[in-house]
Amino acid sequence: MVQKLNKNRYLFWGFQTLTFIIMFVWNGRIVGQTLFRILSVGDHQVIAMLNALAFVALVWLMYLLSLKRKGGQHNNLGYIILVLTTTLLIPDFGQTVLWKAGAGNYLWIGVLNLLFIYLFTSKTFLTTRKLSLTTFLQTLFFYSVALLAGIGNENTSGGTLILVLIYLGVLFCQKAPFVLNRSLAVVINLIGYLILVLSPAAKIRTLATFGKEYYDVPVIVRALKGLLKINETVMTTYLPLLAALVLLALLRYNTKKDRYLFAGLAWTLAGGAIIYALALSPMGQEGGRSFFGGIIYLIIGLFLLAPTGIQNTSSRRFAKQLCITVILMWSFLTLPAGFYDSFKSSQAINERYEKIKSQAKQARTNGKAIAVSSLTYEPMTKYSVNYHLMDITEDPAAWPNNLYNEHFDIPGVYLKR
Repeated sequence: MVQKLNKNRYLFWGFQTLTFIIMFVWNGRIVGQTLFRILSVGDHQVIAMLNALAFVALVWLMYLLSLKRKGGQHNNLGYIILVLTTTLLIPDFGQTVLWKAGAGNYLWIGVLNLLFIYLFTSKTFLTTRKLSLTTFLQTLFFYSVALLAGIGNENTSGGTLILVLIYLGVLFCQKAPFVLNRSLAVVINLIGYLILVLSPAAKIRTLATFGKEYYDVPVIVRALKGLLKINETVMTTYLPLLAALVLLALLRYNTKKDRYLFAGLAWTLAGGAIIYALALSPMGQEGGRSFFGGIIYLIIGLFLLAPTGIQNTSSRRFAKQLCITVILMWSFLTLPAGFYDSFKSSQAINERYEKIKSQAKQARTNGKAIAVSSLTYEPMTKYSVNYHLMDITEDPAAWPNNLYNEHFDIPGVYLKR
């Protein structure tokens, strides 16, 4: 009895500690913003290496969840095509992968969500019921990933929750043995998601950006306007991806109805839900960073629906060769220009930063803002970190000028004409 009371006491204080932590950091995207702050400190080369590893992890998890589960063996050509397709289709690549703030909120959050789904659907992870230190650590890690994935970001985490619920539903329909770890992981993931969506930060951010008048418009009107914007974005930017998904789904349906057809449709449904949930958001319907998770899930659905395992007919070989050729040509025509654009943009930004650093000491002494010229290179593609982002203005007190003040410890900065 004494031991039981002690355990309850420890649990009680543990819950109080957890409540304190949640309330102290309850600003919505606490995971993404914390990752952003971690990426913003320390040696730049080390952070760049970690970010590169995160992108490799993202594509590797996409491969494990699609091609690896279909083929069983290492598919080098498939992996290359997956890397190219992901690099081509990721929204605002420079801002979601290369930019630290975007990487923390999208790239790293994407890795967490895919890792949770991979562990959740794995047939080899946590299969033993034998109690051991290894099992305990694996379980703790699994639940931690489930919680962090839930607190990721509003639409991607919602899509993940849809996927794992579909998976549980399939297991229930198949009358599979009940697995406590999976069910508890869904509950923990849901708790994390509720912490995220019930955070007051999202409403505060909306009020600060659009004013209280935004909430005077009926929800259904806002949703319909958002839906129309998303449809326009899909038609103008992602119609080829949508067409490919439809064609591959029909091909697999008419040639080989199997579990990969269902899995591909499930990922497609989750990806679509991630994107169309933005209809209820005050912004993000134009296909920018907010589309990141949805596009990633649609790409996984695409590769699950790809006709591997279907009878090797001449028409199938032609379709496969055509798809590979299109991806390779598209990559050749797009990626070199994107990488060049990214390099030139980063070079121009670094030139400005170096000028500010060289004048920072004098500016602190005389208390005057530093005048800088326009960037020597304007970004042209989504692979640049500042593509379609607002540059500094002539007003030192305006946003985003004021962001330079604390970073460089200067009185201010403004754009000279």
